[in-house]
Amino acid sequence: MDIKKVTKMFRGRVDIRSYEVSKFIAKGGVKIEHDGQYMILSPDQLKKGEVMTKNLRSKFNDQTYDLHSYIWKPINENQGQLI
Repeated sequence: MDIKKVTKMFRGRVDIRSYEVSKFIAKGGVKIEHDGQYMILSPDQLKKGEVMTKNLRSKFNDQTYDLHSYIWKPINENQGQLI
C-alpha cells in the first residue's frame, strides 16, 4: 500500500490522477493523507471513484489524465478498527 499526500481539497473531496489510481489498485490500495489526517482506500473503493474532469494535459509532458474524485472520510483515531 502506497501513501499519497494531498494538499488541496475541493467541496469535501480529494482528487487523484487516473494513472496514480491504476498504480494504487495494482499495489492493493492507498493511504491518503491531508492536514494531519488520513483515510485508506481499498482497490474496490478506488475503482468506484467519480471521474469529475477528463482529458487534462500535464504541464511537464504530453501525458493526459482524468481526475478521480473521492469523498474525504478521515479515520477517527479514537475509534477502534475492525479486523
